[in-house]
Amino acid sequence: MTQYGKRVQRSKAGLTGLETAIILIAFVITASAFAFGVLNLGFTSTQKSTEVIGRGLKESASAIALDGDVVVMGTTSQPNNVTFSVKLSAGQEPVEISSATTAIAYTDPNKNLNNVYSSTTVTKVLGDSDALLEPGEKWTFVVKLNDAGIYGATVSLSTLQKFHIELRPTTGSVLTVDRRLPAALENIMVLS
Repeated sequence: MTQYGKRVQRSKAGLTGLETAIILIAFVITASAFAFGVLNLGFTSTQKSTEVIGRGLKESASAIALDGDVVVMGTTSQPNNVTFSVKLSAGQEPVEISSATTAIAYTDPNKNLNNVYSSTTVTKVLGDSDALLEPGEKWTFVVKLNDAGIYGATVSLSTLQKFHIELRPTTGSVLTVDRRLPAALENIMVLS
């Protein structure tokens, strides 16, 4: 082979190496861009998952807790109302207590009523004048069992029957009050 032919072969070999290097660099850049996209998507989905878990924990934790006993008042033949007090659970955000944001359901063996808020007397015992149940505040609910305008007829609970009251705020889980009447009815009964 002549000297000129050797130069041509060398220059082709050099050019092939340069082309290979350019292609390799293009693959590396493409792979790094793809890896960045995958990692970024992974971080975003992890952040969203964390937010969803936080919201789920907030919704599942009861924001409201009973504060004291459940008191049933009435006559020796018929209970007329159920009184209970609530407070904010430890570490929870304030909860709005109003007819627009809170429902009170009542169930016994004879009745199932989805919302008796309008026939319930709601009183803030401790706290400021807003409609938020905040740390350190105490609210009392008096569910009237014999409001014919709401129930259509009086509630007829008798001895040893259970009743179930649910306080349903817009955030947090439902506060339930499950109690059974004693064997002998009195004018005032404290059901712990």
